[in-house]
Amino acid sequence: MEMEVKVLLGRLILYVDDNIHEVKMYNPNEKEDLVKGFGYIINDYVYVYKGKKKGTKKDLTMGIYKDELGKYIIVDGDLLEKRKYHIDNVVELDLNAMISYLNNNKDQFSSPEDVEVINNSTDVFAPKIDPDDDFLKQLVKQALQIKQVNLKNYKDKFSEGYALNNIKSALVKPTKTSVPAFMQWAELLGFGWEIKIFDNGTDNISPLESSIVYRSDEGISIEK
Repeated sequence: MEMEVKVLLGRLILYVDDNIHEVKMYNPNEKEDLVKGFGYIINDYVYVYKGKKKGTKKDLTMGIYKDELGKYIIVDGDLLEKRKYHIDNVVELDLNAMISYLNNNKDQFSSPEDVEVINNSTDVFAPKIDPDDDFLKQLVKQALQIKQVNLKNYKDKFSEGYALNNIKSALVKPTKTSVPAFMQWAELLGFGWEIKIFDNGTDNISPLESSIVYRSDEGISIEK
């Protein structure tokens, strides 16, 4: 009977639900504190350290927490969670392997933006607008293209170091941009916004007599 052993070397990354976690081996004998947002390998699974425990244990999702006494507690997840956090989903950031893979699979990548979140050395983050992007994502990308900002200068606005990578990753992935994510970009980049609803002339039964405007700094208003 053969036993398959997965050997992990170098910098390790786990991508789950639009979140990027750096992964390390878990050593309960180490005196150093765990890093919030980092994943720690225990047996065949990765447990993300989520900070101080809040609520009862039954309310906690899979991960590692610190209890009231300062001790780390490990919480298992259901079958679906454990599949997401299995070590088979951990990838190694080997620069030579990445370059080789990209060179051999150039036709699979439509633009350099697809790998921007991996290459943190990129100074200006200005992802291109895709025709399939939802309107919130298009607005954020257009703002980034106009501003030409170096997001490394904005790291101090995040309490966790991995949060910046997470919102960058979500922006270049083919997923919908949520309202909270849009608001986070608005706060980060310092822009206001307004939405205006007006009658477009297609409803002859009960046309909209007034326009409705919602401004980020003023709230809702009616325009005659």
